[in-house]
Amino acid sequence: MQVEEYPALHVPGRGDHMTNIQCMFCPSPLMRNALEQLSHADTIVRYDTKRIQETRRKCQARCKGIDTPFQHFDRATEGRIFVCQVCNFATCTDCDRPEHVGETCVQYQQRMKDDLVRITAEAATREKDHCPNCKVPYEHIKNSCGYTICSSDVAQVPGGCGFRFCSGCRIPWVGESSAYLGGRPQHLPFCKHHFQLCKACNRKEHPGETCEEYLVRLRPIADAGDAKHKSAPGEKHWETGHGTKNRFKMSLTYVEREQQRKKRQRSSRKRKAEQSADRHDEVEWSEKTGDEISGLVSQVVTKAS
Repeated sequence: MQVEEYPALHVPGRGDHMTNIQCMFCPSPLMRNALEQLSHADTIVRYDTKRIQETRRKCQARCKGIDTPFQHFDRATEGRIFVCQVCNFATCTDCDRPEHVGETCVQYQQRMKDDLVRITAEAATREKDHCPNCKVPYEHIKNSCGYTICSSDVAQVPGGCGFRFCSGCRIPWVGESSAYLGGRPQHLPFCKHHFQLCKACNRKEHPGETCEEYLVRLRPIADAGDAKHKSAPGEKHWETGHGTKNRFKMSLTYVEREQQRKKRQRSSRKRKAEQSADRHDEVEWSEKTGDEISGLVSQVVTKAS
């Protein structure tokens, strides 16, 4: 391939975006003066045309209200807000969202997330007394774990499909992506049964705090004078820091607890096997002793006769 053909192949055609043309011999991009020396005149014309189109595209904006073509927009003179010339819809060019007066882009996006959670919770509240599968009313038991079965016997209404779900957020209780398989993190954020678990201490997630700080905060440390671990009548019991530290050390991860549980199971099986062997030896000894006693009795009876 000749040197003049290389720039012609890398200058994009109609409808393609312009990118830097890399040198044939090194990773550096080719400047325009170098392209003039290496390319034909028609290649330079196409290169300049694409550069102008890319520059114009950067100075344009598109309305988010309706499907309209790009319109001219000069941020230096018009500011952050782009107003459509067709429908007067205002758009923030920083976050590409509808204009949010009095809020930053981060605050607006956070409010949209909070509104989505609130709307979802309100919709679930409106239909909380109806099965999400068959829409039949059901009876909700207060202070329960949330496990609910759609049953006509419970609600005393015709129907009931037997669908099992959480009464708080109405997600399926069994099956894929269910509350049973996913645990508490699987519940929706507004559900009282939802929270993330810390991977270190397997407690409720505590961002910004270490596991030890979180456990100490749950059990406040008593004063130095209150060392008897006793409280006045009607007052809440406050534990000392020493007891809290020990409790933190006992707060093991899930893997460690599983290892200890399996170790206890092996010890229990070994102990039961030893006890079973001891009982077997005792039975054999008692049978042998019984046979010997029977033999002696028979001999005594024979001699006496």
